[in-house]
Amino acid sequence: MDPRKLLHYVTSGILIGIALGIFRQLIFGPLTLFEIESLPLFLVVALTALLISQWIIDRHSILRGSGVPHVKSFLSGKRKIHPLKEGGLKFILIVILNNLGFSIGSAGPSVFIGASAGAIASRNKLADQQLLGVFAGAGLAAFFSAPLAGLALAWEEFGLKKDIRSLMRAILIIFTAFGTSYVLFSKQLGLIPSELPRNITWTVVITLIMISLAATALGLIFKTLLLKSPAIIGGRFRLLFYYGLPLLFLLVARSLPEVAGGGIVLLKAINLSTHYAVPILSLLLFIKFAFTLSCVSTNIPAGLFMPALSIGGTVGALFLAVMVPEELAHTSLFIACGASFFFYALMRRPLLSILITAELFADYRMALFLLPIMFVIHLLLNPLNDAPLNEILHDLIDDTSDIPEL
Repeated sequence: MDPRKLLHYVTSGILIGIALGIFRQLIFGPLTLFEIESLPLFLVVALTALLISQWIIDRHSILRGSGVPHVKSFLSGKRKIHPLKEGGLKFILIVILNNLGFSIGSAGPSVFIGASAGAIASRNKLADQQLLGVFAGAGLAAFFSAPLAGLALAWEEFGLKKDIRSLMRAILIIFTAFGTSYVLFSKQLGLIPSELPRNITWTVVITLIMISLAATALGLIFKTLLLKSPAIIGGRFRLLFYYGLPLLFLLVARSLPEVAGGGIVLLKAINLSTHYAVPILSLLLFIKFAFTLSCVSTNIPAGLFMPALSIGGTVGALFLAVMVPEELAHTSLFIACGASFFFYALMRRPLLSILITAELFADYRMALFLLPIMFVIHLLLNPLNDAPLNEILHDLIDDTSDIPEL
């Protein structure tokens, strides 16, 4: 390999790791605006943040949504990336909105920020545009401490070439970004502690199958509602959907903090815990589902990765509470199963869905349990011609406009 290219790849990985490490600290660190004690002041700050976000989106519409479809548009040549301005604005808006408690994900935006940081390292003069997809995967790897999920994202979502040279280049960049972020900032693998069942019984197998079917079905419903949202939130009720509903759910989240933010709080709360009764879990599931839908439907910068994983994880927790005997109650596998399959229903990326969950819980053994079920579900859904969400959104982008009202 050319030493200059090798240096470029390593430098890009280091810059992505630093950028996403700082982003991770601001998202998962102690900084939060959600706990502003004065309710009137909190509402003024939250409404101001929404108004500013919409104002910025009107002028830089490429910032709406998670950013994954837009990275795909860079790769396809539909759009040109302006990494410093757009990546910087995305960074700032996600940090503010997430720390206010809105149900928006930050793992999806980390993909956009990773692509932007890599483009900055390349001085936006890429001989091979496919590198942007690798930079995007490196962003996810550095932010989520998930190098294999980052590689799967570059492979399944961004069309990483299947030759050895491209694969080795991707591994170098992604693992450099992950290593930089890990050493300098997190020193932590996974965000959720995990525990697997000691014995695999028919109860475990049947519960996993039922969770996977329920989470997949709920994910398909969520995707359908999301894609229909432009027709629902327009017209005379536009202001209600853009500002009223997100603020209303945000007020609910002050009394029920598990549903606030991207979803990591909810996943940590339900994981390895038996104190949530079925009615409470059902309420958490409904509110998180509706809160997330109200946020991601309104054009503000909002990722779906973490909210999707938390909604699916709550489905798993519900089945855990209803079906699993007491001796198996303390296990993360059922929560991980729901998270993985809800995520899969939206993204339709089987390898990414399994790996991002395994690395979220820092336990690759989960993949051994979930891969056979994922294979069957994937075969069952293929005849439906249900396209991945990010492909649908990418197809809505043309040379002169962005994702319309979604």
